[in-house]
Amino acid sequence: FGAPQSRENDVHRACDFVLALGEKMGDTLRVGMSSGTVYAGMTGSSGRCTYTVFGDTVNTAARLQHNASWGEVLTSGLDPSEMDGSFTLDQKHRCELRGRKQKVVVSRLSGRTGSDSIPSRNRRLVGRAPEMSYLLSRTGSARVDSLSGLTVLCGNAGIGKSRLLDEVGDRIDEGTRILMMKCDDILRRSLNPFIYLLGELFNDDKHAMSQSQTDLTRLEDGLARIGGQLRDLDTPASLTAREELEMAGPILASLLDKPVSQIESGGDRFENIAMAVGSLLKAFCLISPVILMLDDIQWMDDDSRRLFRVLGRTLRTLPLAVLAAGRPLDDDRRPTTGLEANLDTRALDLGGLRGFEARELVIDRLGSVPGSRLMDFIDERTSGNPLYIEQFCLYLLGSDFLEHREGTIELVPGRIEIPSGIRSILVARMDRLTPELRRLLQTASVIGSEFDVDVLSEVHRRPDISCELLEGERERLWSMTSGRKCAFGHSLYRDAAYGMLLDRRRRKLHERTARVLEKLAGDDTGAAAGSIAHHYQ
Repeated sequence: FGAPQSRENDVHRACDFVLALGEKMGDTLRVGMSSGTVYAGMTGSSGRCTYTVFGDTVNTAARLQHNASWGEVLTSGLDPSEMDGSFTLDQKHRCELRGRKQKVVVSRLSGRTGSDSIPSRNRRLVGRAPEMSYLLSRTGSARVDSLSGLTVLCGNAGIGKSRLLDEVGDRIDEGTRILMMKCDDILRRSLNPFIYLLGELFNDDKHAMSQSQTDLTRLEDGLARIGGQLRDLDTPASLTAREELEMAGPILASLLDKPVSQIESGGDRFENIAMAVGSLLKAFCLISPVILMLDDIQWMDDDSRRLFRVLGRTLRTLPLAVLAAGRPLDDDRRPTTGLEANLDTRALDLGGLRGFEARELVIDRLGSVPGSRLMDFIDERTSGNPLYIEQFCLYLLGSDFLEHREGTIELVPGRIEIPSGIRSILVARMDRLTPELRRLLQTASVIGSEFDVDVLSEVHRRPDISCELLEGERERLWSMTSGRKCAFGHSLYRDAAYGMLLDRRRRKLHERTARVLEKLAGDDTGAAAGSIAHHYQ
């Protein structure tokens, strides 16, 4: 997991896969898991080759697998902050592994916690008061006398979109029903958000009499209970909705019963699915106020977007509030849902926390007032991104880089590495860049946080890098400052790109940079002497 393409939730995916495999195979399986840097690529010849990974991390996983008992999962190097609070690690101890001089800290992956929320969500929400007030006002469209409204939260990874959705769910009236739909960046299967909704509503049904019930049986029982609630309302609208829901049952069941391939937007099945989902949502709205939440809409498949366009005609007549969250698309446009044409739509763009909010978050997470040097360091590295701030606080708390001084907590001088939770996000983003831009980004990271375009061109050994420079600006990796100079838009981008380089290539680029600086300086190396020495060192 993480090669050849890294994703933000690789640790979560790996743990989920291993536990799912264990549920199928029981005590006939034993697993070793390790997280760290590996060497990945093709090995062999042009006639016969294979993609593989190797290195100390791979060897550690193999040793752990050998030491594990049947039915056991042993792990090393996994960062709990990347596990979304969804898994349990226990029995941490030091273990001797063959081929290792020092003992390795080993934990046992024992199962799921039953919660999809990350640890930070168990803490109070810091800041975002204006945003929360606005979102709560927009959920007013879930009242019986209101019509549907759509609010789209847009912001970069870690900015707090999902956290705000959770907080809205916690603060609304107890009688309001939350319907959650999530998009998937891995499967990208047709109508995935709708399949997810049905799974959340019926597959884990708390009213189910037996865990051996099939998904379809739970769906039937769930729809029967909703039908009973509609019958108890005993109004013309509720009785009509009950009849429509009965007709919708087999169509909803078909979404769970078999995989959905791409469907034609004008086909009968598409229209039937739109009718069935609309009947289900209408039934919920008659029983209680409803808030429909759509998360990660940047990954929404085209079929789901088309289905929402059709559903919009039904939803606009219902007392329903829709809150959608997603990241900007590659061209910086806001992601869309397909509901925009039919619903009163508003957008809420989320930026970093304001200065006083960031400070309040640091105090909350560290439990002490930060000194000026510590706060400046966190501000520089995180740009107010709440996830980044939390990751840095978690990292610093577990390190020797903090000390208490006169009622404050301050940063001790020393090298600060990027926490792995942030690195995974940044590396995942870089993996989605074009190969040419990614290589240029890594070369620029060696030169420094600011770099001269001519120096970069020489070191990169490409006379014309104008296209990649413009693409990098569009991706907000860097910006032109003055003349022919560029500066990284965020120091974390530069640090992560630098960390992706193998030692041998890193040394070669440093040496090449030093020689280019010497060449461009000519006889007058005085001004560049410090930089030249740094790269040679």
